[in-house]
Amino acid sequence: MEHIDLNQDQFLQQRSHIERKKLGQYFTGLQIAKFMARLSRIKLSTKNIVILDAGAGAGILGICAAYHAVKMGHNKISLICYEIDSAILPLLKQHLEETKESLEAIDIKFDYEIRVSDFVLSPPTEFFDLCCINPPYFKYSSISPYAKSAKDLFKGDPNIYALFVARALDRLKPEGEIIFITPRSFTNGLYFKNFRKYLIQNSSIDNIHIFKSRRDAFKNTEALQENVILKLTKSGTQKNITVTSSYGVDDLELPEINIYPSKLIIDKNTSELFIRIPENKKDADILELVERWPNTFKDLDYFISTGPVVEYRAGDFTKDLENIESIPLINAHHISNLEVKWTGAHPKDRNFNLINGFSKWVVDNNYYVVIRRISSKDQKKRLTTAVYIPSNSKQKYVAFENHINFIGSKSRKMSKEEAYGLVLILRSDMYDTYFRNISGNTQVNATEIKTLKLPSLDLIKKIGKCWIDNKIKEKNIDEILKDTLRK
Repeated sequence: MEHIDLNQDQFLQQRSHIERKKLGQYFTGLQIAKFMARLSRIKLSTKNIVILDAGAGAGILGICAAYHAVKMGHNKISLICYEIDSAILPLLKQHLEETKESLEAIDIKFDYEIRVSDFVLSPPTEFFDLCCINPPYFKYSSISPYAKSAKDLFKGDPNIYALFVARALDRLKPEGEIIFITPRSFTNGLYFKNFRKYLIQNSSIDNIHIFKSRRDAFKNTEALQENVILKLTKSGTQKNITVTSSYGVDDLELPEINIYPSKLIIDKNTSELFIRIPENKKDADILELVERWPNTFKDLDYFISTGPVVEYRAGDFTKDLENIESIPLINAHHISNLEVKWTGAHPKDRNFNLINGFSKWVVDNNYYVVIRRISSKDQKKRLTTAVYIPSNSKQKYVAFENHINFIGSKSRKMSKEEAYGLVLILRSDMYDTYFRNISGNTQVNATEIKTLKLPSLDLIKKIGKCWIDNKIKEKNIDEILKDTLRK
Protein backbone atom coordinates (compact mmCIF):
# COMPACT_ATOMS: atom_id res chain seq x y z
CA MET A 1 0.00 0.00 0.00
CA GLU A 2 2.90 2.36 0.65
CA HIS A 3 3.78 2.43 -3.06
CA ILE A 4 0.25 3.65 -3.90
CA ASP A 5 0.74 6.53 -1.47
CA LEU A 6 4.10 7.34 -3.06
CA ASN A 7 2.78 7.08 -6.61
CA GLN A 8 -0.12 9.46 -5.99
CA ASP A 9 2.19 11.96 -4.28
CA GLN A 10 4.49 11.94 -7.30
CA PHE A 11 1.48 12.34 -9.59
CA LEU A 12 0.26 15.40 -7.67
CA GLN A 13 3.71 16.98 -7.73
CA GLN A 14 3.63 16.88 -11.53
CA ARG A 15 0.26 18.63 -11.71
CA SER A 16 -0.15 22.38 -11.61
CA HIS A 17 -2.17 24.06 -8.90
CA ILE A 18 -4.64 25.21 -11.57
CA GLU A 19 -5.27 21.63 -12.76
CA ARG A 20 -5.81 20.34 -9.22
CA LYS A 21 -8.11 23.24 -8.33
CA LYS A 22 -10.23 22.72 -11.44
CA LEU A 23 -10.91 19.12 -10.41
CA GLY A 24 -11.08 19.85 -6.68
CA GLN A 25 -8.37 17.22 -6.35
CA TYR A 26 -6.99 16.43 -2.87
CA PHE A 27 -5.72 12.85 -2.61
CA THR A 28 -6.10 10.86 0.58
CA GLY A 29 -2.89 9.81 2.31
CA LEU A 30 -2.35 6.17 3.30
CA GLN A 31 -2.73 6.70 7.07
CA ILE A 32 -6.06 8.46 6.61
CA ALA A 33 -7.25 5.87 4.07
CA LYS A 34 -6.50 3.02 6.48
CA PHE A 35 -8.17 4.87 9.35
CA MET A 36 -11.31 5.46 7.28
CA ALA A 37 -11.50 1.84 6.13
CA ARG A 38 -11.24 0.58 9.71
CA LEU A 39 -14.38 2.50 10.64
CA SER A 40 -16.46 0.04 8.64
CA ARG A 41 -18.27 -2.56 10.70
CA ILE A 42 -20.41 -3.98 7.95
CA LYS A 43 -21.37 -7.63 8.31
CA LEU A 44 -23.40 -9.33 5.59
CA SER A 45 -25.35 -12.59 5.56
CA THR A 46 -23.24 -13.52 2.54
CA LYS A 47 -19.50 -13.18 2.15
CA ASN A 48 -19.95 -10.92 -0.90
CA ILE A 49 -19.48 -7.16 -0.58
CA VAL A 50 -19.84 -4.41 -3.19
CA ILE A 51 -17.77 -1.27 -2.55
CA LEU A 52 -18.07 2.15 -4.20
CA ASP A 53 -15.25 4.69 -4.53
CA ALA A 54 -16.68 7.81 -6.18
CA GLY A 55 -13.80 10.00 -7.34
CA ALA A 56 -11.22 7.25 -6.94
CA GLY A 57 -8.03 9.05 -7.93
CA ALA A 58 -5.22 6.51 -7.60
CA GLY A 59 -7.60 4.10 -5.84
CA ILE A 60 -6.19 4.22 -2.33
CA LEU A 61 -9.51 4.51 -0.47
CA GLY A 62 -11.32 1.76 -2.35
CA ILE A 63 -8.33 -0.55 -2.07
CA CYS A 64 -7.95 0.05 1.68
CA ALA A 65 -11.68 -0.65 2.07
CA ALA A 66 -11.24 -3.91 0.12
CA TYR A 67 -8.38 -5.11 2.34
CA HIS A 68 -10.39 -4.23 5.45
CA ALA A 69 -13.35 -6.19 4.06
CA VAL A 70 -11.07 -9.24 3.90
CA LYS A 71 -10.27 -8.78 7.60
CA MET A 72 -14.00 -8.59 8.27
CA GLY A 73 -14.43 -12.03 6.72
CA HIS A 74 -15.56 -11.23 3.17
CA ASN A 75 -14.09 -13.43 0.44
CA LYS A 76 -15.78 -12.00 -2.65
CA ILE A 77 -15.23 -8.29 -3.21
CA SER A 78 -16.42 -6.05 -6.04
CA LEU A 79 -15.04 -2.51 -6.27
CA ILE A 80 -16.62 0.13 -8.53
CA CYS A 81 -14.42 3.18 -9.13
CA TYR A 82 -15.58 6.45 -10.69
CA GLU A 83 -12.88 8.75 -12.05
CA ILE A 84 -12.98 11.45 -14.78
CA ASP A 85 -9.31 12.50 -14.71
CA SER A 86 -7.84 10.69 -17.71
CA ALA A 87 -4.29 11.39 -16.52
CA ILE A 88 -4.69 9.28 -13.37
CA LEU A 89 -6.48 6.34 -15.03
CA PRO A 90 -3.33 4.29 -15.92
CA LEU A 91 -2.16 4.56 -12.30
CA LEU A 92 -5.62 3.61 -10.99
CA LYS A 93 -5.76 0.54 -13.25
CA GLN A 94 -2.23 -0.49 -12.25
CA HIS A 95 -3.09 -0.34 -8.54
CA LEU A 96 -6.33 -2.27 -9.00
CA GLU A 97 -4.59 -4.99 -11.00
CA GLU A 98 -1.94 -5.32 -8.29
CA THR A 99 -4.68 -5.60 -5.67
CA LYS A 100 -6.47 -8.26 -7.68
CA GLU A 101 -3.30 -10.31 -7.98
CA SER A 102 -2.48 -9.93 -4.29
CA LEU A 103 -5.96 -10.90 -3.05
CA GLU A 104 -6.41 -13.81 -5.44
CA ALA A 105 -3.12 -15.21 -4.15
CA ILE A 106 -4.87 -15.72 -0.80
CA ASP A 107 -8.06 -17.12 -2.40
CA ILE A 108 -10.06 -13.88 -2.24
CA LYS A 109 -12.13 -13.21 -5.36
CA PHE A 110 -11.68 -9.56 -6.31
CA ASP A 111 -13.14 -7.85 -9.34
CA TYR A 112 -13.25 -4.19 -10.20
CA GLU A 113 -14.69 -1.78 -12.72
CA ILE A 114 -13.43 1.68 -13.63
CA ARG A 115 -16.18 3.99 -14.84
CA VAL A 116 -14.84 7.03 -16.66
CA SER A 117 -17.86 9.20 -16.04
CA ASP A 118 -19.01 11.91 -13.66
CA PHE A 119 -20.43 10.29 -10.54
CA VAL A 120 -22.87 13.15 -9.87
CA LEU A 121 -24.09 13.71 -13.43
CA SER A 122 -24.16 10.01 -14.36
CA PRO A 123 -24.73 8.18 -11.05
CA PRO A 124 -24.89 4.38 -10.81
CA THR A 125 -28.19 2.55 -10.98
CA GLU A 126 -27.18 -0.32 -8.67
CA PHE A 127 -26.82 -0.22 -4.88
CA PHE A 128 -23.74 -0.74 -2.73
CA ASP A 129 -22.85 -2.17 0.66
CA LEU A 130 -20.06 0.27 1.44
CA CYS A 131 -18.88 3.61 0.08
CA CYS A 132 -15.54 5.08 1.10
CA ILE A 133 -14.83 8.46 -0.53
CA ASN A 134 -12.80 11.64 -0.52
CA PRO A 135 -15.01 13.74 -2.83
CA PRO A 136 -13.71 16.71 -4.82
CA TYR A 137 -14.07 20.14 -3.26
CA PHE A 138 -15.12 23.20 -5.27
CA LYS A 139 -18.00 25.63 -5.64
CA TYR A 140 -19.92 25.79 -8.89
CA SER A 141 -22.10 28.42 -10.53
CA SER A 142 -25.85 28.43 -11.04
CA ILE A 143 -25.31 27.72 -14.75
CA SER A 144 -23.07 24.71 -14.08
CA PRO A 145 -24.39 21.28 -15.11
CA TYR A 146 -24.07 20.40 -11.41
CA ALA A 147 -26.68 22.99 -10.41
CA LYS A 148 -29.88 21.27 -9.25
CA SER A 149 -28.39 17.86 -10.11
CA ALA A 150 -29.29 16.58 -6.63
CA LYS A 151 -32.72 18.24 -6.46
CA ASP A 152 -34.35 14.83 -6.03
CA LEU A 153 -32.43 14.51 -2.75
CA PHE A 154 -32.27 18.02 -1.29
CA LYS A 155 -32.73 21.67 -2.27
CA GLY A 156 -29.75 23.94 -2.85
CA ASP A 157 -26.27 23.85 -4.33
CA PRO A 158 -23.77 24.21 -1.50
CA ASN A 159 -20.59 22.57 -2.87
CA ILE A 160 -19.66 19.67 -5.15
CA TYR A 161 -18.56 17.53 -2.18
CA ALA A 162 -22.08 17.62 -0.72
CA LEU A 163 -23.50 16.34 -4.01
CA PHE A 164 -21.04 13.42 -3.99
CA VAL A 165 -21.87 12.44 -0.40
CA ALA A 166 -25.65 12.74 -0.86
CA ARG A 167 -25.66 10.75 -4.10
CA ALA A 168 -23.42 8.07 -2.59
CA LEU A 169 -25.74 7.76 0.42
CA ASP A 170 -28.68 7.48 -1.97
CA ARG A 171 -26.97 4.54 -3.72
CA LEU A 172 -26.41 2.52 -0.53
CA LYS A 173 -28.42 -0.52 0.41
CA PRO A 174 -30.38 -0.36 3.68
CA GLU A 175 -27.87 -0.64 6.55
CA GLY A 176 -25.08 0.12 4.08
CA GLU A 177 -22.25 2.36 5.27
CA ILE A 178 -20.65 5.50 3.90
CA ILE A 179 -17.33 6.83 5.17
CA PHE A 180 -16.16 10.20 3.85
CA ILE A 181 -13.62 12.94 4.51
CA THR A 182 -14.70 16.50 3.72
CA PRO A 183 -14.35 20.04 5.02
CA ARG A 184 -16.25 20.65 8.25
CA SER A 185 -18.23 23.48 6.65
CA PHE A 186 -21.32 21.34 6.04
CA THR A 187 -21.93 20.82 9.78
CA ASN A 188 -23.29 24.35 10.23
CA GLY A 189 -24.40 27.37 8.22
CA LEU A 190 -27.35 28.17 6.02
CA TYR A 191 -25.97 26.91 2.68
CA PHE A 192 -25.71 23.30 3.85
CA LYS A 193 -28.97 23.22 5.84
CA ASN A 194 -30.91 21.02 3.42
CA PHE A 195 -27.92 18.74 2.88
CA ARG A 196 -27.64 18.23 6.66
CA LYS A 197 -31.36 17.53 6.81
CA TYR A 198 -31.00 14.89 4.09
CA LEU A 199 -28.14 13.15 5.93
CA ILE A 200 -29.88 13.16 9.31
CA GLN A 201 -33.22 11.97 7.93
CA ASN A 202 -31.71 9.15 5.88
CA SER A 203 -28.89 7.81 8.03
CA SER A 204 -27.47 7.53 11.50
CA ILE A 205 -24.17 9.16 12.38
CA ASP A 206 -21.94 6.53 13.96
CA ASN A 207 -18.48 8.11 14.03
CA ILE A 208 -16.96 11.57 13.67
CA HIS A 209 -13.25 12.29 13.58
CA ILE A 210 -11.96 15.85 13.72
CA PHE A 211 -8.47 17.11 12.85
CA LYS A 212 -7.42 19.99 15.08
CA SER A 213 -4.94 21.22 12.45
CA ARG A 214 -6.35 22.93 9.36
CA ARG A 215 -3.38 21.96 7.20
CA ASP A 216 -2.22 18.56 8.39
CA ALA A 217 -4.84 16.28 6.79
CA PHE A 218 -3.68 17.17 3.27
CA LYS A 219 -0.02 18.04 3.77
CA ASN A 220 0.96 18.32 0.10
CA THR A 221 -1.75 20.79 -0.85
CA GLU A 222 -2.74 24.37 -0.11
CA ALA A 223 -5.95 23.20 1.61
CA LEU A 224 -6.67 25.16 4.77
CA GLN A 225 -10.10 23.76 5.53
CA GLU A 226 -10.86 22.19 8.88
CA ASN A 227 -11.45 18.56 7.89
CA VAL A 228 -13.65 15.85 9.38
CA ILE A 229 -14.25 12.16 8.73
CA LEU A 230 -17.76 10.79 9.19
CA LYS A 231 -19.17 7.30 9.07
CA LEU A 232 -22.93 6.95 8.50
CA THR A 233 -25.25 3.96 8.31
CA LYS A 234 -28.12 4.28 5.87
CA SER A 235 -31.58 4.15 7.46
CA GLY A 236 -29.99 3.22 10.76
CA THR A 237 -31.41 4.08 14.17
CA GLN A 238 -29.52 7.04 15.62
CA LYS A 239 -27.62 5.97 18.74
CA ASN A 240 -24.73 7.43 20.67
CA ILE A 241 -22.01 8.99 18.50
CA THR A 242 -18.32 8.22 18.85
CA VAL A 243 -16.19 11.35 18.39
CA THR A 244 -12.44 11.00 17.98
CA SER A 245 -9.85 13.72 17.51
CA SER A 246 -6.22 14.04 16.55
CA TYR A 247 -4.01 17.01 15.82
CA GLY A 248 -3.29 15.68 12.36
CA VAL A 249 -2.09 12.52 10.67
CA ASP A 250 0.94 11.67 12.77
CA ASP A 251 -1.14 11.02 15.91
CA LEU A 252 -4.09 9.49 14.04
CA GLU A 253 -3.39 6.03 15.45
CA LEU A 254 -3.83 7.30 19.02
CA PRO A 255 -6.82 9.63 18.89
CA GLU A 256 -8.77 10.86 21.87
CA ILE A 257 -12.00 8.85 21.93
CA ASN A 258 -15.29 9.97 23.50
CA ILE A 259 -18.87 8.74 23.17
CA TYR A 260 -21.71 11.24 23.42
CA PRO A 261 -25.50 11.08 23.28
CA SER A 262 -26.67 12.04 19.81
CA LYS A 263 -28.77 14.93 21.17
CA LEU A 264 -25.56 16.67 22.26
CA ILE A 265 -24.00 16.37 18.80
CA ILE A 266 -27.06 16.85 16.56
CA ASP A 267 -28.93 20.02 17.50
CA LYS A 268 -32.57 19.23 16.83
CA ASN A 269 -33.80 22.13 18.95
CA THR A 270 -33.62 24.45 15.95
CA SER A 271 -34.50 23.98 12.30
CA GLU A 272 -30.81 24.41 11.37
CA LEU A 273 -29.84 20.88 12.53
CA PHE A 274 -26.24 21.86 13.26
CA ILE A 275 -23.78 19.04 13.91
CA ARG A 276 -21.62 20.06 16.87
CA ILE A 277 -18.15 18.51 17.22
CA PRO A 278 -16.30 18.87 20.54
CA GLU A 279 -12.56 18.26 20.18
CA ASN A 280 -12.31 16.75 23.67
CA LYS A 281 -14.29 15.93 26.79
CA LYS A 282 -13.64 19.36 28.33
CA ASP A 283 -15.16 21.06 25.28
CA ALA A 284 -18.13 18.69 25.39
CA ASP A 285 -18.72 19.53 29.06
CA ILE A 286 -18.84 23.23 28.19
CA LEU A 287 -21.22 22.54 25.31
CA GLU A 288 -23.49 20.62 27.66
CA LEU A 289 -23.33 23.36 30.30
CA VAL A 290 -24.14 26.26 27.99
CA GLU A 291 -26.98 24.33 26.39
CA ARG A 292 -28.68 24.51 29.81
CA TRP A 293 -29.09 28.26 29.48
CA PRO A 294 -32.76 29.11 29.14
CA ASN A 295 -32.74 31.61 26.30
CA THR A 296 -32.06 32.03 22.61
CA PHE A 297 -31.74 35.22 20.61
CA LYS A 298 -35.42 34.99 19.78
CA ASP A 299 -36.38 34.59 23.44
CA LEU A 300 -34.50 37.77 24.36
CA ASP A 301 -35.96 39.58 21.34
CA TYR A 302 -32.53 40.16 19.79
CA PHE A 303 -31.83 40.50 16.11
CA ILE A 304 -28.52 40.03 14.34
CA SER A 305 -27.82 41.55 10.95
CA THR A 306 -24.87 41.78 8.62
CA GLY A 307 -23.70 45.30 7.91
CA PRO A 308 -25.47 46.36 4.69
CA VAL A 309 -22.80 48.72 3.32
CA VAL A 310 -20.46 47.01 0.85
CA GLU A 311 -17.82 49.69 0.54
CA TYR A 312 -16.62 49.06 -3.01
CA ARG A 313 -20.23 49.04 -4.25
CA ALA A 314 -21.41 52.02 -2.23
CA GLY A 315 -20.69 54.65 -4.88
CA ASP A 316 -21.43 58.21 -3.76
CA PHE A 317 -22.39 57.07 -0.27
CA THR A 318 -18.72 56.68 0.71
CA LYS A 319 -17.06 59.24 -1.57
CA ASP A 320 -15.52 62.44 -0.21
CA LEU A 321 -18.24 64.94 -0.97
CA GLU A 322 -18.20 68.54 0.21
CA ASN A 323 -21.04 70.16 2.12
CA ILE A 324 -22.83 66.81 2.61
CA GLU A 325 -23.96 65.55 6.02
CA SER A 326 -22.21 62.27 6.84
CA ILE A 327 -21.75 59.77 9.66
CA PRO A 328 -18.90 57.35 10.51
CA LEU A 329 -18.94 54.06 8.60
CA ILE A 330 -18.21 51.37 11.22
CA ASN A 331 -15.89 48.63 9.95
CA ALA A 332 -14.10 45.59 11.40
CA HIS A 333 -10.87 47.49 12.11
CA HIS A 334 -12.77 49.77 14.51
CA ILE A 335 -13.20 46.90 17.00
CA SER A 336 -10.66 47.73 19.69
CA ASN A 337 -10.77 45.59 22.79
CA LEU A 338 -14.27 45.97 24.31
CA GLU A 339 -15.38 49.01 22.33
CA VAL A 340 -15.81 50.29 18.79
CA LYS A 341 -13.45 53.23 18.24
CA TRP A 342 -13.73 55.44 15.15
CA THR A 343 -11.42 58.45 14.99
CA GLY A 344 -11.30 59.24 11.28
CA ALA A 345 -7.51 59.09 11.43
CA HIS A 346 -7.09 55.50 10.22
CA PRO A 347 -6.22 55.17 6.48
CA LYS A 348 -9.25 52.90 6.00
CA ASP A 349 -11.70 55.17 7.83
CA ARG A 350 -14.63 56.29 5.72
CA ASN A 351 -17.71 58.41 6.22
CA PHE A 352 -21.16 57.46 4.99
CA ASN A 353 -22.97 60.28 3.21
CA LEU A 354 -26.61 60.91 4.08
CA ILE A 355 -27.66 61.54 0.50
CA ASN A 356 -30.87 60.52 -1.26
CA GLY A 357 -31.73 56.87 -0.53
CA PHE A 358 -29.48 56.55 2.54
CA SER A 359 -32.18 55.32 4.93
CA LYS A 360 -32.08 51.65 3.86
CA TRP A 361 -28.36 51.45 4.65
CA VAL A 362 -28.45 52.82 8.22
CA VAL A 363 -29.98 52.07 11.62
CA ASP A 364 -30.83 54.26 14.60
CA ASN A 365 -27.86 55.45 16.61
CA ASN A 366 -28.25 53.23 19.67
CA TYR A 367 -26.10 50.78 21.62
CA TYR A 368 -25.23 47.66 19.57
CA VAL A 369 -23.01 44.63 19.95
CA VAL A 370 -20.66 44.38 16.98
CA ILE A 371 -18.99 41.12 15.84
CA ARG A 372 -16.23 40.75 13.30
CA ARG A 373 -17.54 38.47 10.52
CA ILE A 374 -14.18 36.97 9.53
CA SER A 375 -11.55 35.97 12.05
CA SER A 376 -7.99 35.34 10.96
CA LYS A 377 -6.73 31.76 11.25
CA ASP A 378 -4.14 32.73 13.86
CA GLN A 379 -6.58 34.48 16.22
CA LYS A 380 -6.86 32.89 19.66
CA LYS A 381 -10.62 33.43 19.74
CA ARG A 382 -13.21 32.93 17.03
CA LEU A 383 -15.56 35.66 18.31
CA THR A 384 -14.17 39.19 18.11
CA THR A 385 -16.81 41.51 19.52
CA ALA A 386 -17.25 44.98 21.01
CA VAL A 387 -19.82 47.54 22.11
CA TYR A 388 -20.84 50.29 19.72
CA ILE A 389 -21.43 53.37 21.87
CA PRO A 390 -23.76 56.12 20.54
CA SER A 391 -21.50 58.81 22.01
CA ASN A 392 -22.60 61.64 19.69
CA SER A 393 -26.08 62.62 20.85
CA LYS A 394 -26.69 64.71 17.71
CA GLN A 395 -26.08 61.75 15.40
CA LYS A 396 -29.38 60.08 14.49
CA TYR A 397 -28.03 57.10 12.54
CA VAL A 398 -25.11 54.70 12.31
CA ALA A 399 -23.83 52.81 9.25
CA PHE A 400 -22.26 49.37 9.52
CA GLU A 401 -19.99 47.92 6.84
CA ASN A 402 -20.43 44.41 5.46
CA HIS A 403 -17.46 42.87 7.31
CA ILE A 404 -19.30 43.03 10.64
CA ASN A 405 -22.49 41.67 12.18
CA PHE A 406 -24.38 43.79 14.67
CA ILE A 407 -26.82 42.77 17.41
CA GLY A 408 -29.66 44.87 18.73
CA SER A 409 -33.15 44.49 20.12
CA LYS A 410 -36.28 44.35 17.97
CA SER A 411 -38.59 46.01 20.49
CA ARG A 412 -36.43 48.16 22.76
CA LYS A 413 -33.26 50.18 22.85
CA MET A 414 -30.37 48.08 24.13
CA SER A 415 -29.08 49.58 27.37
CA LYS A 416 -25.43 50.27 28.11
CA GLU A 417 -25.42 47.55 30.81
CA GLU A 418 -26.99 45.03 28.45
CA ALA A 419 -24.54 45.77 25.63
CA TYR A 420 -21.46 45.42 27.84
CA GLY A 421 -22.83 42.30 29.53
CA LEU A 422 -23.52 40.57 26.23
CA VAL A 423 -20.11 41.49 24.84
CA LEU A 424 -18.33 40.19 27.93
CA ILE A 425 -20.20 36.88 27.68
CA LEU A 426 -19.42 36.49 23.97
CA ARG A 427 -15.74 37.31 24.60
CA SER A 428 -15.36 34.76 27.41
CA ASP A 429 -13.18 31.67 26.97
CA MET A 430 -16.14 29.50 27.85
CA TYR A 431 -18.37 30.98 25.17
CA ASP A 432 -15.60 30.87 22.58
CA THR A 433 -15.21 27.14 23.26
CA TYR A 434 -18.99 26.72 22.99
CA PHE A 435 -18.96 28.47 19.62
CA ARG A 436 -16.04 26.37 18.33
CA ASN A 437 -18.04 23.23 19.10
CA ILE A 438 -20.63 24.52 16.67
CA SER A 439 -18.54 26.15 13.97
CA GLY A 440 -15.21 25.27 12.39
CA ASN A 441 -15.28 28.25 10.03
CA THR A 442 -13.24 31.40 10.36
CA GLN A 443 -16.33 33.24 9.11
CA VAL A 444 -18.90 34.05 11.78
CA ASN A 445 -22.36 33.90 10.24
CA ALA A 446 -25.53 35.45 11.58
CA THR A 447 -27.32 32.10 11.17
CA GLU A 448 -24.95 30.47 13.67
CA ILE A 449 -25.17 33.30 16.20
CA LYS A 450 -28.97 33.15 16.19
CA THR A 451 -28.92 29.52 17.34
CA LEU A 452 -26.68 30.11 20.37
CA LYS A 453 -27.98 29.76 23.90
CA LEU A 454 -27.83 32.76 26.28
CA PRO A 455 -28.40 33.33 30.00
CA SER A 456 -31.22 35.43 31.42
CA LEU A 457 -31.47 39.12 30.56
CA ASP A 458 -31.06 39.91 34.26
CA LEU A 459 -27.68 38.14 34.36
CA ILE A 460 -26.53 39.84 31.15
CA LYS A 461 -27.36 43.27 32.60
CA LYS A 462 -25.87 42.40 35.99
CA ILE A 463 -22.53 41.43 34.40
CA GLY A 464 -22.54 44.62 32.35
CA LYS A 465 -23.31 46.85 35.36
CA CYS A 466 -20.62 45.20 37.48
CA TRP A 467 -18.12 45.81 34.67
CA ILE A 468 -19.15 49.46 34.27
CA ASP A 469 -18.90 49.97 38.05
CA ASN A 470 -15.40 48.38 38.05
CA LYS A 471 -16.55 45.59 40.36
CA ILE A 472 -15.33 42.76 38.10
CA LYS A 473 -12.57 42.21 35.58
CA GLU A 474 -12.90 40.40 32.28
CA LYS A 475 -10.91 37.44 33.60
CA ASN A 476 -13.70 36.86 36.17
CA ILE A 477 -16.45 36.32 33.57
CA ASP A 478 -15.81 32.60 32.99
CA GLU A 479 -16.11 31.78 36.69
CA ILE A 480 -19.28 33.86 37.03
CA LEU A 481 -20.87 32.01 34.12
CA LYS A 482 -19.83 28.58 35.37
CA ASP A 483 -21.11 29.31 38.88
CA THR A 484 -24.45 30.36 37.43
CA LEU A 485 -24.73 27.17 35.38
CA ARG A 486 -23.77 24.93 38.29
CA LYS A 487 -26.64 26.22 40.44
